Amino acid sequence: MELIPAAAGGEDPARYNYLAHHAVFKPDSTTTRCRVVFDGSGKDSTGHSLNSRLHIGPPIQRDLIGVCLRFRQHRYVFCADIEKMFRGILVSDEHTQYQRIVWRKDENATLNHYRLLTVTYGLASSPFIAVRVLKQLSNDYAELYPTAAVVLNRDAYVDDIPTGCDNIKDLIALKDELILLLSEAQFKLRKWSSNCYALLKSLPKEICEYPPEDLEEDRSIRFVKVLGLCWEPKPDYIFFKLETPAFTTALTKRILLSELAKIYDPLGLLSPTVVFLKILFQDSWLSSVDWNEVLPQQICTRWQQFASEMHLLETCRVPRYISAPHQEMELHGFADASSQAYAAVIYSRVEVNNGYAVKLIMAKTRVAPIKPISIPRLELNAAHLLSKLIYLVKQSLTVPISRINCWSDSEIVLHWLSSPPRTWNTYVCNRTAEILEVCPRSCWQHIRSGDNPADCASRGVLPKDLVDHQIWWNGPPWLSQSRSAWPPVKAKFVLSTEEEACLEMKAETKVNLHISDDGNSLSCMINKSSSWSRLLRIVSYCLRFVHRLRERNRLSPFLSAWELQYARAKIFTHAQEEFFNVEYKQLTTGQPLSKKSKLIRYTPF
Repeated sequence: MELIPAAAGGEDPARYNYLAHHAVFKPDSTTTRCRVVFDGSGKDSTGHSLNSRLHIGPPIQRDLIGVCLRFRQHRYVFCADIEKMFRGILVSDEHTQYQRIVWRKDENATLNHYRLLTVTYGLASSPFIAVRVLKQLSNDYAELYPTAAVVLNRDAYVDDIPTGCDNIKDLIALKDELILLLSEAQFKLRKWSSNCYALLKSLPKEICEYPPEDLEEDRSIRFVKVLGLCWEPKPDYIFFKLETPAFTTALTKRILLSELAKIYDPLGLLSPTVVFLKILFQDSWLSSVDWNEVLPQQICTRWQQFASEMHLLETCRVPRYISAPHQEMELHGFADASSQAYAAVIYSRVEVNNGYAVKLIMAKTRVAPIKPISIPRLELNAAHLLSKLIYLVKQSLTVPISRINCWSDSEIVLHWLSSPPRTWNTYVCNRTAEILEVCPRSCWQHIRSGDNPADCASRGVLPKDLVDHQIWWNGPPWLSQSRSAWPPVKAKFVLSTEEEACLEMKAETKVNLHISDDGNSLSCMINKSSSWSRLLRIVSYCLRFVHRLRERNRLSPFLSAWELQYARAKIFTHAQEEFFNVEYKQLTTGQPLSKKSKLIRYTPF
């Protein structure tokens, strides 16, 4: 920030801009509890704001879900924060005039004018500029710091860098290389957290979130937040801190949507309870009440029951680490649907200690459309959603994946997937084609509804039921056993009834062909034409078509005289063959005409 000297009176107002600003207090922050927020969206007297005139830049930010998934694939991890990242990037001098503020130390002091020299939080273009700087930094020093450059380009999310390795030696080497790479741009890393004692021990205590000794000794470590997820480094679990709703105000649509938005769960680990609220909100929408009107008593009762149990979700613990060192991973996805919602969930399966460990990776739910739709189609939507999740997980993780299995309890959907997509109507055809593109038919298998973990996520459950829902947290029991205990595999699903087999079958297009035996085609033209000139032109165009097929040369767009003459001769010849058939045959074979013929007097030839 730089003080601006007393400005000349003739300064053009169009060449500068002033930003409103205020303080924001965050008591739970370990570094900056008071932050300044600048309002780039504040409008001036003309009705425009600085943000309305700035471009936000193309989307180059890493996907949040992808970064969270990669954070769970390493045995040893760390997370660090780039200290005052925005303030470490200078803005072009000519552009600082649009980042002016006024400030005084106390209410009796004179207002001073300043201009901000660095990237400012609150402007539309600031996130893109910050991420673009990190991308350029990783590109410029990729040869000098190859491992750190890849991590910075792949795992950094704005100013947070959550990443890891599968052994301590590589983890510490990555830490040192990352510090050196960021120091090239004068960036410093702070707020280090890790589940590795050796890494924290090699760092100054003042830049660590907690003392390294807390990992070795029997102490309770204060949880840290990684990309908004609550993480306990010592037991290496992910859990949730939720704000218990207040019961003092009447429940409205606005309050219900606000409480639903407060549940931060990017990986969908709490999907069975979140979908309960989604269904509740959809029911409130169908109740036809306004945003600020009190909802019906039935909905309020269901909400109060959910809110009273909401604190139980904080006891849920999900293992962060989903892989195993030097082992290939299997992905197992489950899809299910009900009349209210449909869901998909993915688990990892790795071999450990002569057994198998199954870990919940992520899930996704969607409420069923308000317009009624058949259960088989909803089951197909669930399978379609699962294929999208499988693709996302495959693209995000960097560990080797040896096998992919997709499970559904709908035999109709599996029957659809067993046939070529073109067999079915447009709705089923499009979705089955997209599903099979990601997950071939060999990946799909049938499962009982009682063993399907996606079943609870498609119906919605209360928090107290989710806490002890073992199938949701660990998958079906047989998944952690050898393949001999799995359900039998079917190569093709044949449904029991003919009605089900024909469900969503594409209707065959029937063509009716009428055959008329009216004799020669030229005779038909003669009989159906209303005038000689019309008949002559019709025959001329037909003969022109035959000529084009044989000669392959183009004629003029208009009928020529010789074409009309040729058509006239064809019509006369046809008429003579039809009405003087005997005479025509005698003349063509060289025989004399019969003396009884009507044409004998005309001496025909």
